[in-house]
Amino acid sequence: MVFRDAKCMLKSPTQQRRFNCPFQLGNHVGSDRPQVALEFAVEELAPGDIIVLGTDGLLDNMFAREIEEVLVAFNKVSGGRDIDCAEVASTIATLALYNSLDKDNISPFQMEAQKAGLEHAGGKIDDITVVVAHVVKSTTSID
Repeated sequence: MVFRDAKCMLKSPTQQRRFNCPFQLGNHVGSDRPQVALEFAVEELAPGDIIVLGTDGLLDNMFAREIEEVLVAFNKVSGGRDIDCAEVASTIATLALYNSLDKDNISPFQMEAQKAGLEHAGGKIDDITVVVAHVVKSTTSID
């Protein structure tokens, strides 16, 4: 996901074989090959943009608007200066973990389960990995 001024500007589509079966890239015989992954370029990045990458453990348990709330809070604390990407990633991952354990919270996973004709309450316990990057203006020129 790409966020500008704490608003989600881009979210890549879910990449999975079917509901609750995301691609599994790896070297195992049954693993998916890298060719199945969607590859695209994001050409309109600007200084200040925040890029959030996450596994299905993040995306099953947090809506983009919840991540926007985290970014707003960090922006208030930092006063618009550079943010600590590791701290933001840790905060987002912690909230995703909390949501995964909350059976009363409406989650993205719950909504997708309903679309698939299944019943599931709350979040989904899963591995959660979050990487956050802050786009900055280049200090070097390319000739």
